[in-house]
Amino acid sequence: DLNNAEWARNYILDLYNNKIISGYPDGSFKPNNLVAREEFVQMIGNAFDFQNAAEINFADVPADSYYYDNLKKALASGIILGIDDKNFGTGENLTRQDLAVIAYRILTHYGVESDNAAIDFTDSGDISDYATDAVSHLKAAGILNGDASNRFNPKEGATRAEIAKVVYMLKHYITERTNG
Repeated sequence: DLNNAEWARNYILDLYNNKIISGYPDGSFKPNNLVAREEFVQMIGNAFDFQNAAEINFADVPADSYYYDNLKKALASGIILGIDDKNFGTGENLTRQDLAVIAYRILTHYGVESDNAAIDFTDSGDISDYATDAVSHLKAAGILNGDASNRFNPKEGATRAEIAKVVYMLKHYITERTNG
């Protein structure tokens, strides 16, 4: 079903072949499905090598969760936070602006710098203050962009295809700047 997001086919296949993402048991990928916060933690945990592990005290994260170990590492690395002190936000969709913030934290975790870029999306005013720097840096790095109407849609959920592109681009951006 990758023809539903042809623009992301190569990103998806690369991550699939490297066991970073997976499809569904029926053989589909469902590229336009929204991604829950825990699904994203699993993807970035598979994609990046976060060494340390933190204790998890979130009420909405069972110890037998498939993403538990990757969440411990992402928390210890400061890559991701809960939606509050007591809850991670399990089951909640990851917004595009939160995707930007987490992706930017991954860059800084690896000591990779990027320039700022003017945020000239037609809906730039909708980007929350906490996310503007991250969006600016990721736009400058070519990791994030807007849709065909030049909208960023910051509060919309991120799709599996969009996440695949961002994770793929992050991996390559980091590799180019740390191995170059």
